[in-house]
Amino acid sequence: MSNNFNAIPLTTFDTSGLTGSYATLNGTGIEQPVKILKVINKSDTDITISYDGTTDQDIVSAGDAFIIDVQANNETGGGRRGYLRLSKGQIIYGKGSAGTGNVYIIGYY
Repeated sequence: MSNNFNAIPLTTFDTSGLTGSYATLNGTGIEQPVKILKVINKSDTDITISYDGTTDQDIVSAGDAFIIDVQANNETGGGRRGYLRLSKGQIIYGKGSAGTGNVYIIGYY
């Protein structure tokens, strides 16, 4: 892992495929352990988010977005920055009613 700031490839999910059960929003999972995760819901339906595929853990309303910065204010002691990240391979699940528009998954490492 270098000190460079890089982005994972953008993942797009068409919400017309939602059925009310959890669907994988980002294919086979994130390609790198990410420090910052951004989910943008550019659809007309609310999406419930899960990181385990069974538990409702967050929501992104229609037309809204959220950012998780797992490195923000993270100290390991002695002033050293910690190394929290979302794991490589982490799948992000979403459920909701079928809609029109896309959900975008963006990550930085």
